[in-house]
Amino acid sequence: MIILNQIKKVYNPKGANAFEALHGISLRIEDGEMAAVIGRSGAGKSTLLHILACIDTSEGGEYTIDGTAVSGLSERKAAQIRNEKIGMVMQDFALVEDFTALENVMLPLEFAKAKKPNRQQLAMNALNSVGMGSNAKKPVSKLSGGQKQRVAIARAIVNQPSVILADEPTGALDSGTAAEIMDVFRELNSQGKTVIIVTHDMSIAEQCSRIIEIADGNLVT
Repeated sequence: MIILNQIKKVYNPKGANAFEALHGISLRIEDGEMAAVIGRSGAGKSTLLHILACIDTSEGGEYTIDGTAVSGLSERKAAQIRNEKIGMVMQDFALVEDFTALENVMLPLEFAKAKKPNRQQLAMNALNSVGMGSNAKKPVSKLSGGQKQRVAIARAIVNQPSVILADEPTGALDSGTAAEIMDVFRELNSQGKTVIIVTHDMSIAEQCSRIIEIADGNLVT
């Protein structure tokens, strides 16, 4: 479960050009929800996602994930939570182009606090679950956009996180491929994963069970 209580984010807080991107966001996302976060460019939705992903910190408020209070944790502890509890999928895939699909999916396992002896098999299992097992040995540079996003999803789930966060995951894809990627997210959600998708595309948002709207740093709905 994710609980945000009065989360405030200020960029350059001590400077003359200080900018408050989030104005006291309070939000509760239950285990197993599939939610979309929508809003115009600059509304604060990506800022919110980065806080949820423990990539960025807030200047006020409390963030709790699965009963663990994130606010105020050291970077090392926050990184541990990010690695164990959260899977992140980006619009630009954020893959290592010269690595194979398998090598990319194995990366989070290399950074895990508890090293797992069967890392290659775990990575293969993740690739198989998104229909990419047959492309495991292919360099990412040789894959299509849809295939790259499937590899990125496999990398996000390889550590069995409870939460999947996706930042415009279909933004770089054609409509047919985007539909296939949404099928993958729905399947993950049916398996009990909490899925949160940031998107500006209402046709994507409407495929989620809940829509959360951000406008000018405030929660609208």
